[in-house]
Amino acid sequence: MAWLKPFGKKTPARGGAAALENDAAMERDPFAEETPEERKMRSRKKRTSDTVAGVLTWIVWAFIFLYSLTLIFLYGWILMTAFKTQFAWLENSFGWPAEWTFDNFALAFREMKVLVFSGNEQKDVFLEVLLLNSFIYLVGCGLVATIAPCIMAYATSKFNFAFNKVIDGIVIVTMILPIIGALPSEIAMAKTLGFYGTFWGMFFMKFTFLGANYLYFKSAFRGVPDDYAEAARIDGASQFRVMLQIMMPMVSNIFFLILLLQMIGFWGDWQTPMIYLPEYPTVAYSLYNIQFSTEPPLNSKPVQMAACVLASLPTLVVFVLFKNKIMGGLAFGGLKG
Repeated sequence: MAWLKPFGKKTPARGGAAALENDAAMERDPFAEETPEERKMRSRKKRTSDTVAGVLTWIVWAFIFLYSLTLIFLYGWILMTAFKTQFAWLENSFGWPAEWTFDNFALAFREMKVLVFSGNEQKDVFLEVLLLNSFIYLVGCGLVATIAPCIMAYATSKFNFAFNKVIDGIVIVTMILPIIGALPSEIAMAKTLGFYGTFWGMFFMKFTFLGANYLYFKSAFRGVPDDYAEAARIDGASQFRVMLQIMMPMVSNIFFLILLLQMIGFWGDWQTPMIYLPEYPTVAYSLYNIQFSTEPPLNSKPVQMAACVLASLPTLVVFVLFKNKIMGGLAFGGLKG
């Protein structure tokens, strides 16, 4: 089938004097016949371009450094506030705690719960169940939201399909144009199809290739050579086996990185469980309730900050454990070893 053929055309064999002349022209040094003035001018242009590139690099790194400092300062302020009493917070919001206390963390840990309405009954879902729901939600949604763009990117990058550019266009258009007012129709469709209020229905809704992850995977697969895949096809391997056992391991770094970032994003997602999983609240949902609580003691800012610190601990642990993988995960491509 034509659409199963890999991209690229084979170059026909060449021979004769014309081929020898072309090869000699390709091997000839393009700067061999330069005059000294032209060589100096080319060297001057190269130094100028290198200087401009160096200045731009330093400017970008300066902005990144300042942005990082703002994030560190913000988290430090939150952590410092979590150790204050309510009186100390009202007296000085930005100063050091006059008296360090851990009561805010104990109170936030105890009050992390969500009131759930199921039929004519209502019950409190406490932290252990919230953690279980969060784990199921982030692992399941993270896997399907990573696998879907990976498979689609592999198909459009390795096979000459007629609608490849159409798929690329759909992805780019959906990233640029905002879809406004689609939430009521999504909820109605989810209830009609039986997806509403279930984890498997949420996983099915997240199984989509739209988004920037599709472009990341496509770039990764474009950088992987087809030598091993063609050898496996000659030996009789199926297309599925080539994809699963040869091509996927070559992009395992970017796959793991995107999966990890997806799971971190789903950990902090409170809106989707609140709307589509009302009977399965997560830790992020409980943090949302604490943030906008008007009843004491949860309306205390130190207690709310302590709850934020507790909710951020899993992501901090994940970053510490996998920081090398996260920071170096984008440097992929080519054959290793």
